[in-house]
Amino acid sequence: MKNKMKISFILAIITVIASIPVATAEINQDPTQPPEGEHYPFGEIVKEVWDVNLQEWTDFVTVGINDTVKFKITITYKVTDHPDANHSMNISIYDLLPECLNYSDNFIEQGAEVLDKLIKWDLGDKILYDNESVSVIFNATAVNCTSPNGEENFAAVYAKETCSQRQLYQNDTATIVVSCEEPCQPGIEVTKKVKNSVGEWDEYVDDLNIGDFVDFKIDIKYHDCDVGYEILNLEIRDELPCCLVYNDTIDISTTGPYIEDPTIETTIDEKIIYWNWTFGQAIVLQDNDSLTIEFKAEFVNYCESNDDNWVYVVAWGCGDLIFMGEDNVTVNCTQPEPKFYKKAFDGNNWVDEINTTVGDMLRFKLAVTYYGMEKFYILKFKDELPCILEYADNAMAYVKDDSGVAIHSMPIEGDLQSDNKTLWFNFTYENNFTLSDGIEISVEFDVLVIGQSECGCDCETEAVNKAWLYLLLCGEEEPVYELYDELVIHSEGNCPPYSVGFLTGPNYGLVDEVLSYTTSVVDPDEDQVSFMIDWGDGTAKVWNGPHNNEDVVSVSHTFTKEGAYKIKIKARDEHLLESEWTSTMIVTITEEEEPPETIIQLSVPMMFYFNNVDGYIRNAGEASVTNVDWTLTISGGLFGGPIESHGIIPSLASGATQSIPSNDVKFEFGKRTIDIVVKVNSMEFSETFACFTLGRFILIL
Repeated sequence: MKNKMKISFILAIITVIASIPVATAEINQDPTQPPEGEHYPFGEIVKEVWDVNLQEWTDFVTVGINDTVKFKITITYKVTDHPDANHSMNISIYDLLPECLNYSDNFIEQGAEVLDKLIKWDLGDKILYDNESVSVIFNATAVNCTSPNGEENFAAVYAKETCSQRQLYQNDTATIVVSCEEPCQPGIEVTKKVKNSVGEWDEYVDDLNIGDFVDFKIDIKYHDCDVGYEILNLEIRDELPCCLVYNDTIDISTTGPYIEDPTIETTIDEKIIYWNWTFGQAIVLQDNDSLTIEFKAEFVNYCESNDDNWVYVVAWGCGDLIFMGEDNVTVNCTQPEPKFYKKAFDGNNWVDEINTTVGDMLRFKLAVTYYGMEKFYILKFKDELPCILEYADNAMAYVKDDSGVAIHSMPIEGDLQSDNKTLWFNFTYENNFTLSDGIEISVEFDVLVIGQSECGCDCETEAVNKAWLYLLLCGEEEPVYELYDELVIHSEGNCPPYSVGFLTGPNYGLVDEVLSYTTSVVDPDEDQVSFMIDWGDGTAKVWNGPHNNEDVVSVSHTFTKEGAYKIKIKARDEHLLESEWTSTMIVTITEEEEPPETIIQLSVPMMFYFNNVDGYIRNAGEASVTNVDWTLTISGGLFGGPIESHGIIPSLASGATQSIPSNDVKFEFGKRTIDIVVKVNSMEFSETFACFTLGRFILIL
C-alpha cells in the first residue's frame, strides 16, 4: 500500500511539471505581462531610440509630428542558476508601440509579424548561449501628440531554457515625446484664489464661522501673441456663494501702462459684485500685462453644502476681438463640527501629552467650542481616569465668548462613579450654561498621580486618559454630537517587584525532615528585594533579605505534622513596595518513608487538527507536582524538519490535566510522529503518537 502511494505521488509531480506552460509565439501576446506560471529573467533586454540631434542611442527622445523614429531592441542571454541550464531557444521578441506611433517601412534582421501596434519577431531555431546577443532595428512614424512626459514604448523577450525547462522573460521601455505646439492665440487667463485658514492663497477654504471675513484675489493676464492688440475695456462679475456677502475692495493693481478707478456695483443682496472699466473708466493692458483685484467678503450664515465662487471676465479693445475667461474657488459653507479637546497644564501651556512623577498634582481641562445656529442647553463631559490617576476635585467651569473673553465662571461638582475612575461633569440651562454660536464652555479639575506608567507595574508603557463630550437637545435622550479626545500621561516613580519565582524544591516530604527550596525575585527598577514565605503551617511569616535583583536564594523549612500544606510567596523592594502573593504550591508531608508515587499520563486525542496539535498531561499521582518541564516534537514527513515546542507548568495538582500546544506546522504530506517528553521530580515520562498530515491538516492515528 505504501509503495502504491509513493508511485501515485511521483506521477502527480510529473503531471504538474509536464503541465507548466512554456513561452509561446502568439502574436496576441501582451508583452507587458510575463508568461503564466513560474519564470526567470532572460538575462538582459535594452530598448533604445535613436536621437538624431545627439547622434546616439538613448532611452528618451523628443520628436515632431510625422517624424520617423528609429528603435533598437538588444537581448542578451545569461544562463540561470539551474545546474542543468545550457542555452536558450524558442526566442520571441515583442514590441508594443504607444498611441503616438505607427510602424513604418523598416529594416528587420528576422522575419516579423505585425498586428496594429504590436510587432513580433520569432527567432525560429536561433539558439543563444551564455552572454550571446541579438538585436533588431525598426522604424516608426509619430502620428499623435503626447504630454510633456511622453509615452512608453514597451519591449519584451520570451524564451525557454534547455535542460532546466525554465520559462524566461524580461522587458524594457523607451520614452517618446511627440511635440505639437499649438499656434499662439490672443486671449486672457483668469485665476481666482481665496485665502485659506493658514493665510495662504488657495482654491478652497473651510473652518469658517459666522462673522469671519474671507479674502479673495482675481488675477487677469493678457497675451496678444505679438499682434499689437490692446485691452481697453473690462467687465468683471464675481458671484459669491450662499454664505458670503460683499464687504470691501481691498486693492486693485496692474502691470499695464494706465488704469483709472473702476465703477464698483453690487446687487441688493450683495452676492454679486461688478468691477467695470468701460465708457469713461480707462484701462490699458498690453501683451503680458496683468490686473489683480483683492476684495473681502463676510461669512453671514451656514449652508447645507460647499459652494463655488465664480468670476466671469469679458475684455475687448478697439477692434472686433472679444476675450472671455472664468475661474472659481470653493467655499465650505457648512456648519463646522464642535471642537472638543482634553488637555493637561504643564506649567506653561495646555498640552495633550505630559510627563509627570508619582505624587504630583496635575491640572486637567475639558473644553468645547461650538459654531452653529442651534443652541444647546444640555452638555455632558465624561472623563475616564487611567489607573495611575486619582480625582482630586477643585473643579471650575468657564464660559468664553467668540473672542476668548471669559464671561462666566463658577465652581462645579464632579460626579465620580463607584469605580473612582469615571467622572461626569453635567451642564444644563438650570445652572446658566448655554452653548451657542462661538461660545466655549470648559471645566478644569485636579488629579493626583498615584502610580507609575513606564515600567509596566500599573499601566504598561503609558497611561491614556480618555474623554467624551455629549451635546443634547432638550427632551432628547440621544446626543446630537458625541465627540472624543484623549491625553497621554508618562509617570515616573518606583514600582513594586512584579515577578516572584515559584519555590523550586520537593513537593513531598516526611515529618521533621528539612526540605530545601530556592527562589528568585525580579524588580523592574532593579532595586534590592526581600521575600516572605507563608509555609501554610502557622509558623511566623518573616522577610528574608535584602537580596540583589534576580539573585537565586536558598531557604529551608521543617514541617512537624502530616498534611497537605499550601505554600505561597511575595516580595518587596527597598522602598517597601510589595508584590501580590503568588499562587499556592502544595507540599504533602507524611510519616511514611516512601513518598507518594509520581504518575504522569500523556495523550493526544484521536481527531483531525488544523495547523497545530494539542497534547495533554495528566497528573495521575496522589501528590501535586511542580515545575513540570515538557517538550512536544512533530517529526517525519516528506519536506520539512522537526517542529518542537517547549514549556514549564509551575504546578499541577493531583488529578489535574493541562493541555500543551505544538508550534504551527508547515505544509507537509505523509506519515509523521508526535513525541511528548515530560520531566518532573527527577523522573522522565514519554510517549510517541502516530499521525498523518495532508497540507496543514493532521489526523491522529
